[in-house]
Amino acid sequence: DPELCIVSESEGRVVGFIYSVTKGETGYINILAVKNGFRRRGIGSRMLATVEEKLRKKGFKRVVFSGGPRYLVTGVDVKAYAGAIGFFTKNGYSESSRESVSMSMSLMGYTTPREVFELERKLAAEGYSFQQLDDEHVLELLLFLKARFPWWCEDARRTMEKHPRCLDWFTIALHNGGIVGYCQIGTDGLIEHFGPFGVAEEHRNKGVGTVLFHRCLRLIQSLGGKNAWLAWGGGRNYSFYVRNGMSEARRFAVFTKSLEER
Repeated sequence: DPELCIVSESEGRVVGFIYSVTKGETGYINILAVKNGFRRRGIGSRMLATVEEKLRKKGFKRVVFSGGPRYLVTGVDVKAYAGAIGFFTKNGYSESSRESVSMSMSLMGYTTPREVFELERKLAAEGYSFQQLDDEHVLELLLFLKARFPWWCEDARRTMEKHPRCLDWFTIALHNGGIVGYCQIGTDGLIEHFGPFGVAEEHRNKGVGTVLFHRCLRLIQSLGGKNAWLAWGGGRNYSFYVRNGMSEARRFAVFTKSLEER
């Protein structure tokens, strides 16, 4: 929606912009930026207020920074942009969480732990198998995602369309021949970018995710990747990633504001 993308100009030069998208009853501020040298003049606050008013007139009930559809960042980086915390608070926003993190790990010298191979053998005896995606399983994967993780179905489909010869960027877990979990790399064409990643609820806590994760790391490594990173994690899955070798790279604060008349 062009109305939700605002730019600020000074003497014909763009010095700031804000970009918002919507989903349901919520508007998301995906990014807001003011050029260095033009900050602390009220430009950011004016752009923010303009977008809020447009969202309100369109009937949206609240606005969130950030982590919405097609997100660019998942919130305010609490270290790199500490000043932005005060900015949003001053403009009537409340901090709703700091659980969102980006995580990474080096693959230089990485080897899969022996216990992961042992776990995979144990799961094989229970009817599980793991493989890279092939033509035979494309439709089944998309249907699996539509049923279990609908918010990731578009990511998978778009990756397949942009990189049709890279089905092996997807790793799948099967149980008695049916897909029960998957992970992928390269949602944006970057092979070191890990995720999305998910296992059907009834097959969790068995080690299926652990095997998928380490298979995906080996895939990144085999393609020449030196690191693996994810843009948005945290919450319940934080301990899983730490346990499997990742560490926190950035932490984000998410802010919300009601748009309903008071």
